[in-house]
Amino acid sequence: MALPPTSPGRFKLHGYQILRQIGTGAGSTLWEGIEEASGNRVAIKRVIRQRQANGKYFEQAENEYRIARQIDHPNVRKMIRMFRKRGLTGLRQLHLVMEYCPGHSVEQNTPTDLPEICDIFAQTANALERINEAGFVHADIKPNNIIVDHAGNVRLIDMGQSCPIGTIKDRIQGTPDYISPEQVHCWPLSIATDVFNFGATLYWALTGKPIPTVLPQEGALKDKTSPKIVPPNKLNNNIPDSLNRLVLECIQQDPKARPPRAALLSRRLGMILQEELVL
Repeated sequence: MALPPTSPGRFKLHGYQILRQIGTGAGSTLWEGIEEASGNRVAIKRVIRQRQANGKYFEQAENEYRIARQIDHPNVRKMIRMFRKRGLTGLRQLHLVMEYCPGHSVEQNTPTDLPEICDIFAQTANALERINEAGFVHADIKPNNIIVDHAGNVRLIDMGQSCPIGTIKDRIQGTPDYISPEQVHCWPLSIATDVFNFGATLYWALTGKPIPTVLPQEGALKDKTSPKIVPPNKLNNNIPDSLNRLVLECIQQDPKARPPRAALLSRRLGMILQEELVL
């Protein structure tokens, strides 16, 4: 969740000038800074151990660094450096230095123009394709993790829950409104997991409403029957049939019934833009 720029709690990091706090997340704060050697603006995620239970946030940050360093794509936020600070009882602070991504998340500034939505999600699908090609699942596509700048360029962020394709997690991880059935039931995660998260996020962007999932917001598990999903064009009659079909294919309960690659999502969104929506 983004916060207004603030300065309290400013810290020191060798080689960087810390300017202001620009956001906060689970177990972390996000800061804008300047790399002194180059003068480049950077974003710095700061994680501090406050109690034993928040060790998982160190694990997520280290996981994000390890995986994001292997991804090179213009639509994926670049990871630059990681700093660890240890104390007598172990790791006390961790800082991730990342590409500074100006703009707003899709959650903060939700587009209402269909061509703009299709363009944003085509770029997001391109980012997913690169992540999947590298052998990983992002595993947390949601409106808050898609950043769009003033020129319409997209950055996909936050790979703290990412993992190698085929991973079986020992606990439920994901955002309730966008989570796939396999994430809820701790089945192997695959490209299809990202396709589902992507489709659920696109549904929300098109309709303003989340899909019902097998993990409701309050966290109580439903039975294994498929949730009843209202087609997006019933909630927004401006949605063409081709876009409606694409969304519904992405959020199929059976992973095998979903489109097999993110590249296909980008291609189909491009065709919808060219053939059915007037820019």
